[in-house]
Amino acid sequence: MQPIPGFDPSQPANPDDLALLDEWYDDWISADRSVESAQTYLRFLTHLSKVLAAEDKTLADARQADLKKFLRHIGEDRKAATRAYHTRVIRSFYNWLQDEYDVESPAQKIKLPKQPLTEVRSISDEDLDKLRKLLSPRKPTWTDRRDLAIIETLAASGMRIGECVAVQMEHLDLEAMTIYIPKAKTNAGVRTVGLNRKAVKAIRRMWRVRPGVSAMPSSGPLFRSRKGGALGGALTPSGAGQMIRNRARQAGIPQPGAHAFRRRYTERVIAETNPVLAGYLLGWSPASSAALSARYVGRTAQRWDSKLIARSSATNSPHRQGPLSPINGRGEPHAALRRLR
Repeated sequence: MQPIPGFDPSQPANPDDLALLDEWYDDWISADRSVESAQTYLRFLTHLSKVLAAEDKTLADARQADLKKFLRHIGEDRKAATRAYHTRVIRSFYNWLQDEYDVESPAQKIKLPKQPLTEVRSISDEDLDKLRKLLSPRKPTWTDRRDLAIIETLAASGMRIGECVAVQMEHLDLEAMTIYIPKAKTNAGVRTVGLNRKAVKAIRRMWRVRPGVSAMPSSGPLFRSRKGGALGGALTPSGAGQMIRNRARQAGIPQPGAHAFRRRYTERVIAETNPVLAGYLLGWSPASSAALSARYVGRTAQRWDSKLIARSSATNSPHRQGPLSPINGRGEPHAALRRLR
């Protein structure tokens, strides 16, 4: 972390703060949220505790001026996105403290740094077609079919690469052309996403040619590794990302990250729908949908209907229905999503 003038990093954290952070960490994990994020937050908040302890203060004693001073020092020479992340970590912790102990959050009125709109790069239709051609030779191998199925699924659903490789057979409904994501990067990421006909066809073809498998299994990972001719467990996100880069190099196109498929989907769904529905389909929280959408449309996204958002959050059903769901009351994709297919 950025060194703070006059601060000794060997300074111990306040024991009361450590107990408080242990309680916060347990609550975070019990809510089935990301362990990796919790550990990153914990290191950052422990550092804040040490800085406050040097001034004989605890996390609970901190005032807005203390937090702003800490953020100013820790964020010096950092990008706006990094400073915004630091601010969100502190906000998150003090919101929890406010809910648990009914104390006013000193971070409540700390504003996020303004971030310039950056160019969002996605994979082009032309490059996607080149990948499809590469993976559809006259006699494709099983690996060719699997890689094509992954690429078509990413392009059709906008899933994150980690969400894609974590899909289990029981989450897949080829008849409804949907995949349910029960666990994601954020709570908002738990959702149902739609597939298109190309993705469904690629998945069916992948399983028809599996060695020694005559029908799709009912359980286990959808996309599996293969070692020495034997079928293994689920692919890892890094393994799938490396596969995409290798295939792009073979196709002679600029090597896209796995996120380039999600960005392509985002551009299309925002153009066809609105930031609220786009946020649901992409697993964005309602609070961040406008800012994220603005990166794609180059302007401030429209305000949401608060009642609409409340209705969308009222259920954890894997097949949410209503204006924020990809599935309507008849179990069919909404018109806007049918246009995307």
